[in-house]
Amino acid sequence: KLRDDLRVPVLTLIAETDLMGSQGGGFLLARQPDSARLRVWEMAGTAHVDNYALMVSAIDSGEAPMASLVAAWRPTSATILGKLVKPMNAAPQHHYVAMAALSHLETWVRAGRAPPKGPPLAVATPVAGGAAALVLDAEGNAKGGIRSPWVDVPTARHSGLGNSGGPLGFLAGSTETFDAATIARLYPGGRADYMRRFEVALNRAIKAGFILPADRPDIIALAEAMYPQALSTQ
Repeated sequence: KLRDDLRVPVLTLIAETDLMGSQGGGFLLARQPDSARLRVWEMAGTAHVDNYALMVSAIDSGEAPMASLVAAWRPTSATILGKLVKPMNAAPQHHYVAMAALSHLETWVRAGRAPPKGPPLAVATPVAGGAAALVLDAEGNAKGGIRSPWVDVPTARHSGLGNSGGPLGFLAGSTETFDAATIARLYPGGRADYMRRFEVALNRAIKAGFILPADRPDIIALAEAMYPQALSTQ
């Protein structure tokens, strides 16, 4: 736990991997309430290490063509960590929520305006002798936590858990893109239907303060280009 007499603002970002750790032994055991100088954001659908860290960040100069960014975000199990059992987490929310967190932290330090409080991820109370587990929705994504359009309007199951391979594969989480039947069930109107719902969820996340308004155009362009019809898993 962080000390309760903090002298400076602290904003802690927690991915699903960090929360649950190994057999429920992660940050879950050190949860504490927000305070005058502490905010904890637990991010739904995120892994400790993901496509942004290992693939996208190397080319994300602000000038990279959208096609190059989409290719770097494509779910893959071939990484510099070695060959993983599943495609590593390829959901963009960790990156964009982190950008909002940095902006809020600067404002907090400079102007004294604290960031919004984020709800915790939903965790099932373990039965006797069992390990705690994230509560999942009907599509297999985590409930609660910092919400984003990638988990509220999903085209895949995004997790911070359940992967392996290589020395650090357990940190990479996973992305399992929905099959065509699931996509058709969720978005009977196709890409236009998906984008309409995605924008509603994105606007909600921006209004809540968890995604920056300045990132909206890039996120919309990325979502349009990453709709599953254009993706293939390597």
